[in-house]
Amino acid sequence: MKKAYFIFSLMLTLNLCAQTYEGKIQLKDGTTVTGMVELNYDSGINLINADNEISEEIPAEKIKSAEINVDGEIQRYLYLESYFATFNFSKQTNLKTRMMRILSEGPRVTLLEYTPSVGVILTVSELSYLYLLRNGAERPVMYSYKQHTGLIDGNYKRYEFMEFAMEFFADCPSLTEKIAREEYDARESIEIADFYNNNCN
Repeated sequence: MKKAYFIFSLMLTLNLCAQTYEGKIQLKDGTTVTGMVELNYDSGINLINADNEISEEIPAEKIKSAEINVDGEIQRYLYLESYFATFNFSKQTNLKTRMMRILSEGPRVTLLEYTPSVGVILTVSELSYLYLLRNGAERPVMYSYKQHTGLIDGNYKRYEFMEFAMEFFADCPSLTEKIAREEYDARESIEIADFYNNNCN
């Protein structure tokens, strides 16, 4: 049974990875590339030719940003160097360029979502991680994580979330007061970032 489940998961992953989309890629050297693309997760983006074959592999380290048309929805991505930890965020390691979807942007922070490729390959459930990129900062910081499946959409979580949030959002007393009173916790990660962008001067 476990073997059958693994094969099913692998087939699902291969199907997801093989999907092609219309894309616009901004490279770090200022070049813009458009056409049909295949997302290669943290490794980069593959350009697909008219014969549905890979014509060029663009490594993540050369990509600045990308806009991908997924079923009529334009999804925007940044390729940023960042650290990573599965659950214990105090032990973040493995600095590398990662593909991060922009969830929202504001005057103070950009909220990003990162989905590790291993989470897609090994299981039909998915782990995604939120990062915060403070305006003017070089790298985003890990914020919270969420495990979800096709049937159950879990809450965001993070060990020692209050301590992190109180420090990161310290320049917004109206927000840190809400966090201290536990009106907000990791489950409201997105709402907290929106509050910080829209209600803090």
